[in-house]
Parts: sequence; structure tokens; C-alpha cells
Amino acid sequence: SPTAKLTGPLGTWDLSVESKSRPDRDHQYSIRISRQRGKLVGYYRESESRRYTIPNVSLSGKTLSFQVPRDDLVLAYEGTLGDNSITGTMEYRVPDRRPSSRQFSATRRKLNPSGTWRLLVESKSRPDRDHEYTIRVAREEGTLVGYYASSDRKETKVPKLTMTGNRLSFTVPRGETTLAYQGTITDDFMSGTMEYQFEDRDSRKRSFTATRERE
Repeated sequence: SPTAKLTGPLGTWDLSVESKSRPDRDHQYSIRISRQRGKLVGYYRESESRRYTIPNVSLSGKTLSFQVPRDDLVLAYEGTLGDNSITGTMEYRVPDRRPSSRQFSATRRKLNPSGTWRLLVESKSRPDRDHEYTIRVAREEGTLVGYYASSDRKETKVPKLTMTGNRLSFTVPRGETTLAYQGTITDDFMSGTMEYQFEDRDSRKRSFTATRERE
């Protein structure tokens, strides 16, 4: 499979909400759920011009809930989380009116790490200037592979690249030093740590971020 499996609520979900006015056509929305500073947050999209940040997504057992404040009403979602699905109800909540309920279902978009990622690694010697690299992730004969490049843009194939859930890890040998990356992917963004591993002294860790370049 060219995609990696996610567990829990993280990732981008495509929502289908029933329509009372057009029963043959569901409303289509999406929400991207990520973890920031230890809590779940969401980014809800109705259309190109209607996007909302959800500061608090709640998960209690298998019950996932979040609210979308939209003008003079609130969309309140509550559903049961499966491996790659959510099913439940969405309520339109309007002040001074009884809530109106709709059924909804959601499927998780499959996570594909392929593409060229621009890496920014923190520098201790020059805190105002990150080190810049790239990693190009591709699938060859059914296996994920990576091609790493420094500022000279000369690519070197990395000996090991693995994807577990939404976590990407790879190592880059450089003489007697190995650069070991571990990052968490959310759509076109990645963040994590890079560790300088030495043969004769303690390793050093640096934080990094990455964005996937548009093809």
C-alpha cells in the first residue's frame, strides 16, 4: 500500500453531513486534527473561503466531539471513532431555538509521505539561521525510499527510511557522524527532532520543521 495507517483521531477527515433540503446530496466538509502543546486542535474547512480554527477537540474513550462557531450559530459534532471512520450526529445550535440534528459520517484521508520536503534544522552556533536540507520521499518497487540533499542539491539515497502511523524516520550517514531524523507529519507539514550521532561521544539533538513543496 502506498499509504501509511494512522490510529487515533489525528489526520484529515472528510465529513459527509446529511441534508434535509436535498436528501440525495450530503454536505461535504473536512477537518484536520492535530496535537499542539499536548491538546487536540482542529482546522475545519467548508470551502475555500470558509475555514475555521477549532481550539479544542475532545476525545473521551471512543467519543470524539468538537464545535464549529459559525456566525450566529454553532455546529456541534459528536461521533464514535473507529480505525478510519467516525459516525455520529451534528447539531445546528442557534440561540433561542431548539437544536436541529443531522447524521454525519467521516473517513480519514490516507497519509502519503511522498514528495520533496524542505527541512529547517535549528542551529546552536547561529540561532538566527536554520540549516536547510531536503528529503525527497518516493516509492520504488513498493518500498519507500528517500533522497537527501544539502545546500548543493546533490542527492544521496538514505540507507533507511520508515513510516509508522504518521511518524517518518530516516538516517543520513556523514563520515563518522549519522544524522537521525524522526518527525510527525500532518498533511504538508512535519516537525520533530534530528540527532547527531557520533561514534566516540554523546549525541546531540536539534529540533526541525519541514514543509512539502508543491509539485
